[in-house]
Amino acid sequence: MITSLFALLSCCHCYALEPKILNEIDLRWTDSNNVRVTFISGNEDTNGMYVYRIKFPKGHKIMPHFHSDERVVSVLRGSLYVGYGTTFDIEKMKKLTDGGFWTEPKEQAHYVWAKDEEVELQVIGNGPSKRTLL
Repeated sequence: MITSLFALLSCCHCYALEPKILNEIDLRWTDSNNVRVTFISGNEDTNGMYVYRIKFPKGHKIMPHFHSDERVVSVLRGSLYVGYGTTFDIEKMKKLTDGGFWTEPKEQAHYVWAKDEEVELQVIGNGPSKRTLL
């Protein structure tokens, strides 16, 4: 009973998942510094699950950082080099292509590089989420 009460209380302020049926053409993208993003469901800033897609241009790097929540990231199109750690180390990076994915445990330092081409990713997490640069 205590477990059920805790589960209920912990979701009182969660983002309620809304029913959506979308095709890719329905997505609304915003641009910031050559990075494009579209939120599919939820919001990183609030409690609950969120899903968004993000596109990085060829050559885009994100230096080591971590997030306050757990995430799963999938490569939808293109390729991306991903590494774990507090230092950007090309030797420790793995190239992921269409269908590849990686996990980001809470506070796991990581970094990415769209070295070869534009890449489109889908990010799923459970907010609130905060990014900390290292």
